[in-house]
Amino acid sequence: MKLLIAGVLFILTHITYSQTSVKGRVFDGETKEPLAGVSILVQNAQTGITTASDGTFTITSAQPLDSLEVRYIGYQSQKIKAHPGEPLNIGLVASVTTMKEVVVTASRDEQLRTDAPMAINKLSPTTLSDAKPTLIVELINKVPGVAMLNYNNEQHAMAIRQPMGTNAYFLYMEDGIPLRPMGVFNHNALIEMNILAISNIEVVKGPASSLYGPEAVGGVINFISQKPTAVPTARVGLQFDNFGYKRVQYGA
Repeated sequence: MKLLIAGVLFILTHITYSQTSVKGRVFDGETKEPLAGVSILVQNAQTGITTASDGTFTITSAQPLDSLEVRYIGYQSQKIKAHPGEPLNIGLVASVTTMKEVVVTASRDEQLRTDAPMAINKLSPTTLSDAKPTLIVELINKVPGVAMLNYNNEQHAMAIRQPMGTNAYFLYMEDGIPLRPMGVFNHNALIEMNILAISNIEVVKGPASSLYGPEAVGGVINFISQKPTAVPTARVGLQFDNFGYKRVQYGA
């Protein structure tokens, strides 16, 4: 029995003395502030620990603690030579990570359509003149991927690469200025457009909120007015129906 107890004590003593421990503290190399949650890994062993809130740590292992690796997000990793019984003071250096460049465009300046990072269609003055429209719907429907439905009650539905509807998903502008204030429902905004004063129509097919704000969730239609000519000209248009609707348009 005595031999058994002596053998157990010998084994426990051997295990105790075979384990080594290292204590230390990790801090920011510039500000000297302690760093919490830093990973301390033992090289060539599946053993590790993280630092406490004050940056301190104590790591114990049956494996040799000659080499430790210190890792922390936002800082450069370090490999430290450890000596059991000697505390470590580890100062980490912040690292600068270069990510892929992100370019955010927020400009309404003129640019080539081929250079614009979005799908844009434009109806030229020649197209508008050849169409000889009486309603704005006759022009909008000439744009591929765009469909407009006139309800004949001073309302309309619009679709730009999506199902037809009257939801306020689109921004309507004249010379870059919104036809309606932000948040106002646009189900009849285009009815007010003066066809005879339009020179070009630009249509952005798809979300353009980064350029034009939250109203441009589904797309943008911009009506560009005619520029003054050297020779004075004038045009007059008249619309009416059997229900008493009358409308006069003019352009100069």
